Amino acid sequence: MQYNELLKLEIHKNEDGEYVDPVTYKAFTDNTHLVAVRASGNVYTWDTVERLNIKAKNWKDLMTDDEFTRKDIITIQDPKSLQSRDMSSFKYLQEGLSTLTEGRFVVSPALGSMG
Repeated sequence: MQYNELLKLEIHKNEDGEYVDPVTYKAFTDNTHLVAVRASGNVYTWDTVERLNIKAKNWKDLMTDDEFTRKDIITIQDPKSLQSRDMSSFKYLQEGLSTLTEGRFVVSPALGSMG
């Protein structure tokens, strides 16, 4: 990946310091499906983009009016996606590399959070 391929994300906060959807002000959680629009980098909940852009056939960013296509919608977090939770596809595991240093431990998904 090259530096010019990186996208700066614009993640909005509310007065309490929580990350929120800038349109609905719904707070992001571990269970929120998050997407970004490539044209602006703005991060929204999937529900917002689906309802106000895709279903409405409104292909302009909701904050900046930058035009985009469906291909410009980038999933940041999808808690319902089993594929994103498949650790066997992680490159460092496929190559047998470890990111652990002495004093750290691995928590197997099968074991839960034993520590």
